[in-house]
Amino acid sequence: MKRFTVILLMSAVYLMAVADSSQKYREYADTIRKEVWGMDLPSFKSPASAEKYGDESAVILAAYRGINAKKKTGIAFNVAMLTNILTSPIKTTPQIHATDLYRRLIQINDRAALEKFSEFELVTKEKTSNALNFWANYKEDVNYVLGVRIIKPDGRTIDVDTNDFIDVKEGKNEKELKQKLAVPGLEIGDKIDVFYYTESKLKNAHLDFISIYFRDEYPILNYKVHCEFDDNLTSQIRTTEGAPEFRCTQAENKDYIIDAELTKAVEKTPRLWYNGLRQSPAAFIAVYNRRNKQDYTPKSARKDGIQINPDPLDIQNDSWEQMSSVPYNQTFFGILTGHLDGGKKVSGNLKKMLKNGEITKQQAADYLYNLLTFSYSTNNYKYYFNDFVYYYRWFLDLIGIKDAEMAISSVDGSQPVDQCIYFDNISWLTHVKDIDRWYFPVAGFTAPGEIPAAFQGNPAALRPPKKKKDADGRPLQFLMPVSSPEDNRNISSLDVTVEGSSLNIERREENYGSCKGAGADILIEPDLVDGYLRYLNRYGQTIALKENKKKAAERAERYNDAREKQLTAMKEEAKSYHGIDALQLKDYRIESIGIDPDSAMLSYNLNYTVDGLVKRAGRNVLVSVGLLMSPQTEVLPSDRQRADDAHMISPRQFETRITLAIPAGYKVSAKSLEAFDCRIENEAGAFTSQARIDGDNVLISTLKRYNHKIEKSENWTALTQVLDAAADWRTHTLLLEKQ
Repeated sequence: MKRFTVILLMSAVYLMAVADSSQKYREYADTIRKEVWGMDLPSFKSPASAEKYGDESAVILAAYRGINAKKKTGIAFNVAMLTNILTSPIKTTPQIHATDLYRRLIQINDRAALEKFSEFELVTKEKTSNALNFWANYKEDVNYVLGVRIIKPDGRTIDVDTNDFIDVKEGKNEKELKQKLAVPGLEIGDKIDVFYYTESKLKNAHLDFISIYFRDEYPILNYKVHCEFDDNLTSQIRTTEGAPEFRCTQAENKDYIIDAELTKAVEKTPRLWYNGLRQSPAAFIAVYNRRNKQDYTPKSARKDGIQINPDPLDIQNDSWEQMSSVPYNQTFFGILTGHLDGGKKVSGNLKKMLKNGEITKQQAADYLYNLLTFSYSTNNYKYYFNDFVYYYRWFLDLIGIKDAEMAISSVDGSQPVDQCIYFDNISWLTHVKDIDRWYFPVAGFTAPGEIPAAFQGNPAALRPPKKKKDADGRPLQFLMPVSSPEDNRNISSLDVTVEGSSLNIERREENYGSCKGAGADILIEPDLVDGYLRYLNRYGQTIALKENKKKAAERAERYNDAREKQLTAMKEEAKSYHGIDALQLKDYRIESIGIDPDSAMLSYNLNYTVDGLVKRAGRNVLVSVGLLMSPQTEVLPSDRQRADDAHMISPRQFETRITLAIPAGYKVSAKSLEAFDCRIENEAGAFTSQARIDGDNVLISTLKRYNHKIEKSENWTALTQVLDAAADWRTHTLLLEKQ
């Protein structure tokens, strides 16, 4: 009975604590909302007219970004060493307290915008502090507030009550608390005033990287930015692509005041192939507390103050300095490969074979790259993409390849290194000079020596020599090579037979270069392990996973779960290919995962039956042959006019090869067969197709090609001609006439 009473008391205390915490948050959020709604922002009180944009789904009448960062000093237990606890139990800790307000006033013009802005969700609180962070005296405490109000056409303002939020627990063990809010009463023609507010209290951590974009999926009429940064912090700002000027003044308390305002309307971003980070007017901000000893502070940020558009070479030098700080450890090869049978012997064996001429330098470098990739993927060592490349450079030296050098670049989703502001967005690369071969952080199913599409054409820089006399005349700043469409091709080969009202299809997919990204949803752990082991067991090496019975059993269980998910993924792949749900998957097989540089193809086969592609027309049969080609990008009327370059993943080429068996007792209509012949070729790309009869089969082939990774805006019309031709071809049917 006593135990039962104690449990009841504990439950009551817990519920009271939860209720108290929830009440405190609501009071805190109400205070923030009152402050935000009371701000004097003329662009929100008297927004510009949006009459010009009546055909747009929505219009951002006004936007505001307010950022404040202050240096603070806290205290913490000095637990790094036992002697510290005894002699100096308390120490000071560098902190940053920051707030970030993002507010928008949006005109709702149609149902799509109404649905989008009729519901919001938000994580209300995040707290990072665990045992490891305790020893490092690291802590991150973040609160979030969402505010929404409706402005009716007659001027009435309706504030959404705090109590309208619903608390929902999500995430692992339901520890992530989110608030979901429905916006009742919002209608087409209304304006919605919405803000997101973030308050961060960071101990031994720098502020998260800040991005401000002055272009959106809806037109923006006005955008104001106001920042206040403590003069005892280091704040670096980079503006790009015609962003408004960031003006800096200093307040009486010496804080830096930064203001910028966009006063000229900016059109919405294009729907297709637009890279906002590279193409939109934007500002990127990094804020550091240089007194922080736990979180790395780059050299360029070790002096307090404000830096607007600093020299990109200074930021590049931050990356070189960080690279130099990585400690060299010759035993690390054994640490990374120790979980593999035969792993520790590889470096010595490769060195011996390379010296004796049994393998080439390229073969040795490629093998080492795949071994390191496999090692990281199958052990518990934490993967850092830059460390991977640097360790690889060490291990090349370990096996006798002495001409490897380091370089830096960045992916399409980060700032280019010639405009960078944040060192952590820079990627490290290894280049083997003698064979002119590049090696990158692990990216998808990249084979050794392949340049991932995200790096192609991007600015890069070689590591400067320590002494001028060591320079070899090559420019240190350069552009990464760009591949051809043939390097990034997909080939779909289909053998098709008509079976009553269904089609039986055996399809083989071959993917090269950037098209190997198609494997992300279908390849599973056993495919990857088997693929890497097949590659690694060559040159006399014998590599296998080394595990006890418990780990082997756990792996077998993971494999079973993964295969069930893969079966579902394969069904979805087939449905997506034809755009039809009525499909029965019979069989599938993974052939290659695309990591062997001698045949860097990711390939798989499927066998399935699909309904809905065969229709009776009296005694004749119509086959929707167009749907045997994969789905095509559709150009909408709103896409036709474009002033922005099209940023694609890479130059690409898509081939479809169809063999359709002519059913007994039928012949092919010559007129319907002719409709499958097409040829569109221009400076942007091509779409071509040919159809012919070969004995008892119809042979149809198509080719769609994108010539460039970045297509200039002046070629947009040419590109739409290619897209239109492919989309139209997919609507065609083949008539089989009864004999």
